[in-house]
Amino acid sequence: MNLSDPPPMRSYAEWLEANPDIEESEECSDCDGKGIVECYTCRGTGEVECSGCGNDRDCDDCDGTGEIKCSDCAGLGNQAHALYEQTRQREEALWRKHITLVTVSK
Repeated sequence: MNLSDPPPMRSYAEWLEANPDIEESEECSDCDGKGIVECYTCRGTGEVECSGCGNDRDCDDCDGTGEIKCSDCAGLGNQAHALYEQTRQREEALWRKHITLVTVSK
């Protein structure tokens, strides 16, 4: 294993087993388990008014779809999946910080 590579993260199943208090089936309450919500900018229409000319144009935030990834569950539709992903990202960031400190101190 290259020291600059983060250690392998436990699989989602292993992580769930190690955290029995987390309910796997808990749907995200914000998106009802869909992973997407109505775009806040265009209110689900997919279009916004151009401030310069007054014509409608595609919303930049949702690319004209009227929907965006749910921020509560990171678009996964499940709180447990979102928590796993946050944990994975945090552990990777801590590893990279550790490698930087080790490299600098040498």
